[in-house]
Amino acid sequence: MIWLLLALACTDDPGKGGRTGPGGDGGTDGGSDSGGGDGATTDGCHADPLPADADRVGLVSFPYTATGGQAFQWNAFVLDTGGGFTDLGELGDLSRATGGRGVFTPDGVIGVVAGDGYLSSVWVDGTTVVPATVADRSGPYAEGLAMHPSGERLLVTDVNWQENGGGLYVVDVDCDSGELSGARRVLVAKGAAAVVRQPGQADVYAVYAKEVDGAPAGADVHLVDVSTDPVTVLSSVDAFGDDDAIVSDATFTHDGRFLLVGDISEFSGVPTRVAVVAVDGDRLSAHDVIDVPDPISLVAVPWDDAGVLALDGYGNGARILECTADGFTLGAKAASPSLPGVGVGLTRGPLRGAVLVSETSGLRRLQLSQDDGLTDQGMLLSGDGLGAIPGGLALQP
Repeated sequence: MIWLLLALACTDDPGKGGRTGPGGDGGTDGGSDSGGGDGATTDGCHADPLPADADRVGLVSFPYTATGGQAFQWNAFVLDTGGGFTDLGELGDLSRATGGRGVFTPDGVIGVVAGDGYLSSVWVDGTTVVPATVADRSGPYAEGLAMHPSGERLLVTDVNWQENGGGLYVVDVDCDSGELSGARRVLVAKGAAAVVRQPGQADVYAVYAKEVDGAPAGADVHLVDVSTDPVTVLSSVDAFGDDDAIVSDATFTHDGRFLLVGDISEFSGVPTRVAVVAVDGDRLSAHDVIDVPDPISLVAVPWDDAGVLALDGYGNGARILECTADGFTLGAKAASPSLPGVGVGLTRGPLRGAVLVSETSGLRRLQLSQDDGLTDQGMLLSGDGLGAIPGGLALQP
């Protein structure tokens, strides 16, 4: 009961000083899927984090032709430490992605994206980006991605039912080429929609999935240890309290004390919302469910005791779920991207708090601040017509 009362507050008693999360104040990846840099220790061929003061390479898909047909185009770009943006041009055909967040190894050398259920990977050498695996159809029907901080394994969710391959998979990442292989299901489940690494832990991940063996009936969020095969389920909870959720995204807060899960099921009769799960070590407990307009993408504010950015897809908005002494509170609309899709954030270096957002006419940059503030920095890349509509997005951590 004492811990539950403490968990209801997002901020500590000011008279006792501030908290220090797993990565301290030096900048970590918090709720990021990309791995590395937040105090998690592990060995691996791509485990050393990219320097915090390095320019960042990213990937963006353009899934439509100018006439509205299907396109498989991906472009690479550079976001430099001063906020400058350079389009590096087309990479060639990868998986066709109308949305979704890709991931990179901690050193930024290998990037992985998913489109139409298929995995693709790229190899990055400075600002040279080349495809490594193109639309691999041999593995799971990929939905959510998380990179292990070793850079040698990829965690992938398959949203299908159990008999059709649903669950959590581990995919091998080749150290020398970036090619993907060896997919194996390590958790059998239904509707596995998201996977995100727990801050400060190399092998512990939160997974949104239903009907997991050994979990209580109705549980839909699980904390699992992926160092075993099959994985070990450490804790499970019924985050939403019903079966109506269609999960769009999930993230831990930067300090790892809460996991937030977005539901965009607008036709269920239940308002779109975000479930808040309290995290105490390797134990989960249901905390709150907050009505949030169309939370298509969630990005942690990269400071301790801070909240989460929620992108409102149909509402053309960006709002902060603020972490207060009374729990999480939905702030007013602070920016107005046009039909936003996915957001990816930087958690270290000179651009800490920068968030790139895909919207109908290109890429926009938002900027988070330590006091949960949000400012709109304008468009980085824009165009006209259907061929300029972006989809999937990834950024080196």
